[in-house]
Amino acid sequence: MLVLDEATSALDAETEYAISATPREVPGKVTTIHIAYRLATLTQCDEALCLIDSEIAAQESLEDVCRQSPAFEKQAPLVGF
Repeated sequence: MLVLDEATSALDAETEYAISATPREVPGKVTTIHIAYRLATLTQCDEALCLIDSEIAAQESLEDVCRQSPAFEKQAPLVGF
């Protein structure tokens, strides 16, 4: 298991994408938890969770979470949702 807590917040978009995509290149199953405020960081994830006040507000694909969550409303079009 790999936990990335805002690991890409100070990086340019190309490096951010490379870091986010790297776990997919590791042989075998790898669980990676990305904690991020920017949706672009999460585009490589299989599943997304939206936490509001420590409660799960939505849990599905990133696209579905974007549709359901007012917290992502402004960011969703920026990543194509």
